[in-house]
Amino acid sequence: DKFKQLIGDLQKHHADVAAKVDEAKTAEAACDSEVKEAERMRAELLSVIASQEARNIDGQRIAGERLRVQEELRMTAGERERVTAETYQIEIQLANKQAELEREIQEYHRLATEMKVVPATAKHAGGLSLEIPLQARGNSLEQLIALGGKTSL
Repeated sequence: DKFKQLIGDLQKHHADVAAKVDEAKTAEAACDSEVKEAERMRAELLSVIASQEARNIDGQRIAGERLRVQEELRMTAGERERVTAETYQIEIQLANKQAELEREIQEYHRLATEMKVVPATAKHAGGLSLEIPLQARGNSLEQLIALGGKTSL
């Protein structure tokens, strides 16, 4: 009885090992076909490379193009830096002009109030609104000085 069980276990083990061997052979065959395909592609690429002519002129042309593109890149970067610096200076000038304009309008309002022409109900205003409303910030004169649709005082 023990021998029959041992023989049965050995036969089962043999069958398992045989199945694993078959799986390994199948995997090996798949790997072999992949290797053969890769070798075929390598040989094909080597033949393409061998048939190409490497000309010195092509190398010189490519090197010249690379140098030209690098020089254009340097010039463009320099131009960008120059424009950025110029823009910064213009923004500073604009901020200074806006501050100056705000001061001038405040002075106008102070004098107009002294002369009693502001507000529209003032003694010498004659019912006209001579105030100049000022926006805090804007990008153009029309945006800074809101004349309510008027283009002149």
